[in-house]
Amino acid sequence: MASPDITAPTLQFEDVRSPGNQDQVDAGGFSLNLNPGDLALFFFESKYRIPEIANLATGMTQASRGDIHFMGKSWSGRNPQEVLASRREIGRVFAPRGGAAWLQNLDVDENVMLPQFFQPGVTKKEVQAQTMEMARRLGMDHLPSGRPSRTSTADLTRAQWVRALLPRPLRLLVLERPGYSVPPQQIEPFIEQVNLRRGEGTAVLWIDLPNEINHRSRLLPTCEFETLPEGLKGSF
Repeated sequence: MASPDITAPTLQFEDVRSPGNQDQVDAGGFSLNLNPGDLALFFFESKYRIPEIANLATGMTQASRGDIHFMGKSWSGRNPQEVLASRREIGRVFAPRGGAAWLQNLDVDENVMLPQFFQPGVTKKEVQAQTMEMARRLGMDHLPSGRPSRTSTADLTRAQWVRALLPRPLRLLVLERPGYSVPPQQIEPFIEQVNLRRGEGTAVLWIDLPNEINHRSRLLPTCEFETLPEGLKGSF
């Protein structure tokens, strides 16, 4: 597999239109360059309609127009092995949507560690140690060890933080409502870790509801979108 282009923006949207608004012939496309260390903050209007931007950014959804590049190469131009390898360099917190973030036949701690077991040259003990160290940095004494269906929503959100911050290298963080159900004071360690990763070159997409974000001044976004741009207004 070809090496990523570290001179290119981490993430590029080029005249992109979400598949959810493909019938809106007058809708414009959306363009954005997200460079290492940048944070783009997007707000959307309804908790019942999750925008497609996170799936577009990670190559899970194909745009109806335009293209998305990650580390200098289009998602649509990658073979399946390249897609999987690239996604190992992306951390994501999924919006709450019926348990889609979890494999229900595994415990939460097993879910969190599972992606790291596919990293070449890393032992199970190393993954366990790295995971517990990250949990401690995020203010957690331990990870939940029960099934997702029996774990509180707040604990599931915080477990997602741990999973999202584990990849190395971590080139991109995609965060959908990352403070969902978590008391505001408990999100402070997560913001600290996000800012630390930005200092190391991680780019960040932060997608949230306006009334759920109580820590805006700490994020220091590179760019903000008070409403979703026209090209991204499709949702699922």
